[in-house]
Amino acid sequence: MGNANLSPQINHDMELFYSYKKVFVFGVSYTKTVGVIAPVLIPMGTNQIISTYENLPGANLFYMYANVPYRFFKWWSVNFSGGYGFYNYNTTEKQTLTSNKTWSYLGQLDFSFNFNNNFMIELSTFSRGPYASGINQTKGVSVINVGAKKSFSNNKFVLSANVSDVFNSNSTKQTTNYKGVFIDAKNKVESRFITVGLNYSFGGKKEKTIHLKNDKVEEYEKRM
Repeated sequence: MGNANLSPQINHDMELFYSYKKVFVFGVSYTKTVGVIAPVLIPMGTNQIISTYENLPGANLFYMYANVPYRFFKWWSVNFSGGYGFYNYNTTEKQTLTSNKTWSYLGQLDFSFNFNNNFMIELSTFSRGPYASGINQTKGVSVINVGAKKSFSNNKFVLSANVSDVFNSNSTKQTTNYKGVFIDAKNKVESRFITVGLNYSFGGKKEKTIHLKNDKVEEYEKRM
């Protein structure tokens, strides 16, 4: 059901970050939202539930984040990106859910191993803690991806293989307790894939670039 009485949602954002050598990034951000537009479920009678949108009173999001690359050895490098934050949604429901709030984390680690014989292995791990979103509480999830590739004949042949979501753990689990509506849901989409590929590069590595004369449209785009 639509809601013609929705008011605009207003966000107030503040952010402070520091970048070192355009690689290391550290920062904090804060967002205060007034009149959060959120999907809600409202019971109608004994066996009917209406799915619609309402303006929740407000929400606060505080987040600390970082991106840190590091090379242990010439052949082993790692990159971390993620952070830790506070989520808080205020609702109008006084009996069951007046404030939906959580501290939560989000992080990703990427490992890269480059060996001398044109062989490379990559390992990626992603993890997210439980967090609040509107009237829902979403549980955490962790995912691992792994891949490898090998080059032959002066990089003309490249054999690669990778597995996404090795343990098939990427699923969304949510609980809701709002205005007498109780929901415990799990949504699982196919996320584990095994891919094997063989690439062959025809021709030489030298490329010629032909630059056409700019027309007026390209000239105006550059000015913009």
